[in-house]
Amino acid sequence: RGALSKLRPADIADLIEDLQGREQGALIEMLDPKLAADALEEMEDEEIQGLMRGLPTERAAELISHMEPDEGADVLRDLDEEHRESILDEMDTKVSKDLRQLVSFDETLAGGIMTTHILTAKENQSVADALKLIVENRERDVSDGIIIVDDKGKLIDHIQLVELVAAKSNDSLATLVGPPYPTAVDINSSLPEVIEEFANNRGSSIIVIDDKNKPVGRILADDLVDALS
Repeated sequence: RGALSKLRPADIADLIEDLQGREQGALIEMLDPKLAADALEEMEDEEIQGLMRGLPTERAAELISHMEPDEGADVLRDLDEEHRESILDEMDTKVSKDLRQLVSFDETLAGGIMTTHILTAKENQSVADALKLIVENRERDVSDGIIIVDDKGKLIDHIQLVELVAAKSNDSLATLVGPPYPTAVDINSSLPEVIEEFANNRGSSIIVIDDKNKPVGRILADDLVDALS
């Protein structure tokens, strides 16, 4: 178990794919849930589907819950409806709600390839508040900063982590708001529209908003690559 924890997720994925049936399940059971989930994200779709069919429902739910939301939704989409629902029923209510929403989106639209892992803060909060929020969520992939919203939850700006670190801790986030403002796409934007925004933005991610201009997720460059492959 100790040796496995030192391996990269991609290497563990290779080990899992080299095994069969019960041996795969036995290896998965030896892994920390987060490490196992990271390994699953590196596996081929067909291999994951076979693995899911052999795992107890509770364990499958635990692993998918630890995956990036967009990756977990991809796994669930490929399962038959009965199996998918049995796994979702074993999850935390909020997690299952988020995943059900992602699964419902067409994969050719922004909502179908976004991750819901975002951090938001209001402009009247302090830099220290924002940094604390990032630290509290350090296990999630939110390293590119924090989204600033108004009192109604509408998008104002996206503050990069480096900007927060450079600012004074007691400064208001409002003092960091300013151009260039973040690129955002509607949740129902098509993949060509997303690609165009990425080309114009040249950043590592873009924000996804709903019809009320509220941030609901973000799309990473590698998510877009996966969607096009």
